[in-house]
Amino acid sequence: MIPEWKGLPVIPSRRAADEMIREKLMIQDVVEVLETGYDCARSRRRENIVERYVDVKNKTLKAVVARSYNYDMESEVWVITHVGRFTRR
Repeated sequence: MIPEWKGLPVIPSRRAADEMIREKLMIQDVVEVLETGYDCARSRRRENIVERYVDVKNKTLKAVVARSYNYDMESEVWVITHVGRFTRR
């Protein structure tokens, strides 16, 4: 079963899948960041792009998703475009 956020399936882009492997994250982890995280005030994103953060100890986990259409699934989806972890200052 594909995890959902705001009623739409969440799928990773190829680059985001590589980033998720490097950070040892699953799609469910990214969905949790989207659900419980806070919006980023540091940068503005275009419409239909969401960037959320979650603080874990001295690190911050970042997830960026874009609303898109998947022709294989024939429905709208959230595409994970970037996932990263960085040290808070």
